[in-house]
Amino acid sequence: MKKRWVFLLLSVLLVLGGCASTGERSERERTNEAYKAHAGSSSSSTTFSRVDAWKPVGGTHIAVRNRRGNYYLLELAVGCDEAFRGPSPLGQRPGDLHGRVGNYPGGQRLIIEQRSRNLLSQGDRIRIGDQRCRITRIFPIDRDALVKELEDMGVQDRFLRR
Repeated sequence: MKKRWVFLLLSVLLVLGGCASTGERSERERTNEAYKAHAGSSSSSTTFSRVDAWKPVGGTHIAVRNRRGNYYLLELAVGCDEAFRGPSPLGQRPGDLHGRVGNYPGGQRLIIEQRSRNLLSQGDRIRIGDQRCRITRIFPIDRDALVKELEDMGVQDRFLRR
């Protein structure tokens, strides 16, 4: 009899635990999914001068905004997600002599080490603190469609300002 109660109790706990883990996704997860959904076709390179701002977009992706107001989703080599631990950034200042850079109030600097001036290419690297990561793919982001979807979700993302 005692075994039956233990089995029943464990079954109930497993069911309740499963329900708790399949709950609604967080706002950050939904926002990251929206960024990825509004990324266009991958390109091997694009004209790109300076980073105006950047933010992590889950796992091994970051979004960057250049000084011209164009947005790109960069896919980075596996293992680069450790560089993005901490608060979500909003880049503020461009440029230094060693590459293209964007800062955010949390203090981490993003430097893009480009092999060709004003051209962002697969194989270029980003540096955040001590970590260097290779860019594996570049996707343009449809900013207007992304802003619309985020507004429909009730999310305001300062990164997407014009």
